[in-house]
Amino acid sequence: LANGLIFRGHVREAGLVVGNRFEMPFFMDLATLNAIPADTVERVLARWLEHPGDQSLLYFPWFATGPCYRTLEAAHWWASRRDTASLQRLMRRQNSEARAVGNAVVRIGAHPVPGFVAGALALARGDTALALSRFLAFPDSLCPGAPPLRDVRFRLLAAVGRGTEAAAVFDRSHDRRVPLMLERARVAERLGDRATAVHYYQFVLQAWQHADSELRPVAAEARAALGRLPQGAR
Repeated sequence: LANGLIFRGHVREAGLVVGNRFEMPFFMDLATLNAIPADTVERVLARWLEHPGDQSLLYFPWFATGPCYRTLEAAHWWASRRDTASLQRLMRRQNSEARAVGNAVVRIGAHPVPGFVAGALALARGDTALALSRFLAFPDSLCPGAPPLRDVRFRLLAAVGRGTEAAAVFDRSHDRRVPLMLERARVAERLGDRATAVHYYQFVLQAWQHADSELRPVAAEARAALGRLPQGAR
């Protein structure tokens, strides 16, 4: 339900479904769309950082990459806010857990991911080149299919002008989150790939044309882009 509501831009209703629960899928999607107040997100993440074994934070059985996934999402959030103190605390915990992995059976998705946190620290410090090199070197096998890793690779590659590589990262996924679709359209337009740009701008407009008011600038950007691109004036 939350996924469907977000897909149509009804983030206020989605927020009622998800609540203030980091263990719920889409909690961080709503956070990045400003549908959950930043101070609430900070409190939830701080509690998770201090009490990672809290039973109230157990992931759903079908959410196979739960522990790893949450680490990636928290690191991504703190990097975007340049919160190096929280990232350093997370790094210490991840390093400790990594040392313990060799002595225990680790369930799928529970692997520590200090490499990602190191990349997030570089990003928080404004070192885009170092952050990108670390994110590209991070082994997918430790947290298979994790959207936060793919997202940051896509966005950093696009930001440094490596649009073709960014497009390839995005196109290997089946993600249909509207904000990423908008970014993919921008990349295609910069590359001169008008057909792909039109496709994704149309997708964004159709998905969010009746979105909550705070999200309507996204649909407006897509509509304006379709107006200036040949074959896309609708």
